[in-house]
Amino acid sequence: LTCSSISATSSNTSLVSPSNILITGSSPNCFISVSSLLNQAGTTNISLSAFDGSLSSEPVSFSINVNQIDDAPVASNLSSVTMQEDIASVIT
Repeated sequence: LTCSSISATSSNTSLVSPSNILITGSSPNCFISVSSLLNQAGTTNISLSAFDGSLSSEPVSFSINVNQIDDAPVASNLSSVTMQEDIASVIT
């Protein structure tokens, strides 16, 4: 059995897409790395199963909860503006 014979799925692909689940290492030391998609929060179940060439294992699952964080606002694409004193101007 090799690490590449282990498959993983996410129950919430809006939070963790299949490409964000990586299984690495060399048998018997396999490692799983899971990362959420940018600016997403919620819960997902990750299911793992192994295939030995003939039979598949029963899946085992674990839950991941990603908490929402309050990101600092970012201002971008600002250009210089010249305005007259005491006259209202619209800045877009």
